[in-house]
Amino acid sequence: MTATTASTTADRISQPARDPRLATALRLIALVLGLLAAAAGVAYVFGTEVPKPQGWQNQVLTVIWLMPILAVGGGILGQFYPRTGAALLGVAGVLGLVLALTAAGFPSYLAALILLALVASAACLFSIQVGGDNIWNWHVVDGELVRPDWLTRFAAAKIASAPMFLVVIGAFIGCSIWTIVFSFTRSAALPTYNFIGWAQYDRLFHTARWTISVENLAVYIINPQWSAASSFIVLFAFILFRPHGLFGKAAFR
Repeated sequence: MTATTASTTADRISQPARDPRLATALRLIALVLGLLAAAAGVAYVFGTEVPKPQGWQNQVLTVIWLMPILAVGGGILGQFYPRTGAALLGVAGVLGLVLALTAAGFPSYLAALILLALVASAACLFSIQVGGDNIWNWHVVDGELVRPDWLTRFAAAKIASAPMFLVVIGAFIGCSIWTIVFSFTRSAALPTYNFIGWAQYDRLFHTARWTISVENLAVYIINPQWSAASSFIVLFAFILFRPHGLFGKAAFR
């Protein structure tokens, strides 16, 4: 009995008074503020003139779209991992501040995004303190020692693989999103920011080349003589649904 009490006392960390309801309310406030910050960022893209500094157009556009994404992600993650949510919201606010100071000034939507993101970040951090934990001690939750969460567990391996993740996010996911966004503009050889809706797709779907491409794709998918993928599908279907008396069936096991 004494050993159990000693172990419990050792695992318990001395923390100030806890207020779980207020901590939950602060996290919900951070979520609402994060969503409002994201809405302000989207309104800034479509409702104001986007700055186009010479030689930095793509970088500025990336930052402009990254801010609302970080705000939404930070608000959602803040409900479960308030430190991580606060970090994402803080990055969104700092990016907006850097953009305002260097290129865009302080239009209303951008100023709202900066203010809302930073206040939401502060709300996430304050919810940790109100919950009775130390903001700087990542391994204490509700006054109890816990295992590292998904962000700090195997930190060395995650830091080593960070460049790979950045390449995947930037080169593949980021470029795909960038291509989709610019497909709704008048962009031709060079990108422009004049959005025209579905006009590009409407023009594409009415060209003869599109019809020929779809027909060729159908031929290569349906006809196993021309399609390696269809050949593999036929082969695996043959293996899965072959008759039990087929000669050589043991070779597939």
